Amino acid sequence: MLDTFRQLKITFGKRQWKFFWILMAALFIEAVFECVGIGLVLPAVSVLLDPNFITSNEIGIWLSHFLHIHDADTFLSVIIIGIVGLYVLVVSYCQHRFILTCQYSLKEKLLEGIFHAPYARHMDQTTPELVQIVETDADGSVILLETAMRTVSEMLLI
Repeated sequence: MLDTFRQLKITFGKRQWKFFWILMAALFIEAVFECVGIGLVLPAVSVLLDPNFITSNEIGIWLSHFLHIHDADTFLSVIIIGIVGLYVLVVSYCQHRFILTCQYSLKEKLLEGIFHAPYARHMDQTTPELVQIVETDADGSVILLETAMRTVSEMLLI
């Protein structure tokens, strides 16, 4: 496993490697949000059962005036879905952008390696075969990386 991390570090480069760890921290925070979301079931039910909860709480009063929402159901939905949904959306965007950037970078490095290979290497295979090798290897590596990131983020919930 450490060997895999060394290979990833060499393949990514300094900036991508740093972003990889920032993204892993963001995935950890997302897992914490999911756990907290499970813990918010009872407070959410109390808000739904007591509609005056919003008007009796200082933060609830300020938020309801700020968002122009005076219904407890709508208030709760907007707050929970809005905050957590926005965070998950941003993390998913960053994750997919990171994966596509890695895919592009890997394809670029593989093509560069093929172009700088000795001429005898090119005599054995046609150009479409070389392009197919680059596409297959890069796509397979990126799928493996994406699967590993999703697995890690799901394992954090356990």
